[in-house]
Amino acid sequence: MRLAIERDWTKIHPPPDRPPRVFIFSGSNPLRRWPAPQHAEKHLWPKLDTIVSVNFRMSTSTRKADYVLPAAGYYEKHGIKYAQTYTPHIVLSDEAVRPLGESKSEWEIFGRLCKHIAERATERKVTTVRGFNDRPLDLTQAYVKYTGDGEYDPLDPEDPIKLIDAIMSSSPSVGNISGKDALAMGAVPMVADARPTPIYATYSDFDPEDTTWPHQWFVDKKIAWPTLTGRQQFFIDHEWYVEAGEQLPIHKDPPSARSKFPLRINGGHNRWSIHAIWRDHELMLRLERGEPVCFMNPDDCERRGIGDFDRIRVYNQAGEFESLVKLSKGTQPGEVIIYHAWEPYQFKDWKGQQEPVEAPWKAIHLAGGYGHIHYRMFYGSPSHAPRGAPVEVERVGAADALQASG
Repeated sequence: MRLAIERDWTKIHPPPDRPPRVFIFSGSNPLRRWPAPQHAEKHLWPKLDTIVSVNFRMSTSTRKADYVLPAAGYYEKHGIKYAQTYTPHIVLSDEAVRPLGESKSEWEIFGRLCKHIAERATERKVTTVRGFNDRPLDLTQAYVKYTGDGEYDPLDPEDPIKLIDAIMSSSPSVGNISGKDALAMGAVPMVADARPTPIYATYSDFDPEDTTWPHQWFVDKKIAWPTLTGRQQFFIDHEWYVEAGEQLPIHKDPPSARSKFPLRINGGHNRWSIHAIWRDHELMLRLERGEPVCFMNPDDCERRGIGDFDRIRVYNQAGEFESLVKLSKGTQPGEVIIYHAWEPYQFKDWKGQQEPVEAPWKAIHLAGGYGHIHYRMFYGSPSHAPRGAPVEVERVGAADALQASG
């Protein structure tokens, strides 16, 4: 890690000489999503002077913040729902009702914060400071910069429509359409002039009458691939890849392949709530067991003296959590399935399903200085994709009579 930072192969903010003091998160739920979040709470949280959640619900992370700035819900604000999308449309959200109570759109919340910061910086005669990635930032101009030199006004209820109008009318993906017309349509189809961006690029022209498939430019148009060699490249002679023995594609057992814990925990999207924002909804909870539940193969349960509806402890050397268990012949032997999005506060002692899930970075994810192998925010590296964490399971309680009868 130190070598990758020294060589500017990867980015880190704040830099090592600037310990984090304030953590502001919006939309995310780190203490639910992060692998083994108990370590972040133990080591990161005490370093912080202030934790701020900008959110429209009391998530686990929000409950452990110092301040909660109430954000408007999806249909209480104007916005572009999917700028990067899975359908050939730009999807927008209209303000169906006004925000309740003191809640505001994130656009207005951060606008007000920038305005106050600029005013306080002027009063205290604080001007240029070290900003993101150590770039100089004049705090007295924070609000001017946020509003595009005053072109936009986050405090004006009509301003989001003006901003959407500017975005849509300047986008070649949807043609010349006003913000009001786009909001009225809800889903604006992409046009033939749409071009992929270099971030989430498919490198293909978009044809509304045909299926879009990736890498058309390189295959049909014979444009050079964006690799070091300009071709589909399998051999990577980067020093770290060579040291790891991965200069060519090779199979390696996962780090946990020889773990002393015999079961593997997996999950996925469920059919009842999709994401955490509906996980504690009473109506949705009626469609399942009402609290976290793991699915296990009956043979695995029989060997451990576990019956349907029993309470189990899922654990390894990293952490543990408790849940109900449901016997399922559709679950493979050796597998523990718990579908995602349960909030840690729905578990005993607020120990959620991520506690036993470790996800250390792989060293070569930090590599750089080699053509296409370089840092970019949306490359997703370094990152984690924990799958199949090794665990063991034991019975800690009998089936709840009320639930078993239901």
